[in-house]
Amino acid sequence: RKVSDESYTGGGVTPGRLACARGLHLLHAANDRTAFDRACALLEEAIRAEPTLEEAYDGLAQAESARGNFAGELDAFTRGLAVDKGFLPHLLGRGYRSGQLGVEAMIRGEDPGERFRQAAADYDRALELSPDLPVTWLCRGTVRLRQGWMRAVRGEDPRELYAGAESDFGRAIELTPRSAWARTRRGIARMDQARCAEERGEDPLERYAEAMADFAEAQKLDPDALSPWLRHGDVNLFLGMAHRDRGEDPSPWFDQAERDYDRALALNPGWAEAWMLRG
Repeated sequence: RKVSDESYTGGGVTPGRLACARGLHLLHAANDRTAFDRACALLEEAIRAEPTLEEAYDGLAQAESARGNFAGELDAFTRGLAVDKGFLPHLLGRGYRSGQLGVEAMIRGEDPGERFRQAAADYDRALELSPDLPVTWLCRGTVRLRQGWMRAVRGEDPRELYAGAESDFGRAIELTPRSAWARTRRGIARMDQARCAEERGEDPLERYAEAMADFAEAQKLDPDALSPWLRHGDVNLFLGMAHRDRGEDPSPWFDQAERDYDRALALNPGWAEAWMLRG
């Protein structure tokens, strides 16, 4: 449907709000690059007319993301935060995109450190403003986990970051006890700490058991979620290797790992990681 100025007349609508409403409508109805470009132009027009219009910055970030301009998305959030440093959606949006760009840098073999630091800083600020939002604890925990992985790759000690991630996921579980995702993420943080203990010659079994409990609970909460089965298989695989290294029979753990990977493949036959681990 063509959006006309008359659709938004009346009620004292300002030119900035009119341009913003038209841009947002076009954004949510868009299905091609030309429409996203036009939405961006309208939202920029709205910001020029009313620089404090928070929803225009948020819409602009969405439109830039939709057309693959992630630098533009980050810039829109940053410009919005310059106007209102406490606007939560901008902090969460910039934190998310910074974290995703960090992952992409990591995949390319580049240093993601600055991206992850920016994401963590945005989540820190968001938690100061709204400490009871579960998604923020989940997001910051995920960034800490990734920072720990990068520290481990560099041969540095990641334990502090893994412990911080575990704490963040634990808080998310307190706020949303039935979140399978939060349970799975905490299980990963605990499993990573078990791996660290093993590498340092310490007993990892208690930490593996804690991770196993989290994955098992996630399986109960969401039996059709792939990740809990895959990670439950991982922890059984690692436990099997730990018992084998002690001269004990590892077959109960290896057999359970195979059953877990079979379940993951039944849920998603195209999941390459499960085939590789099962093999």
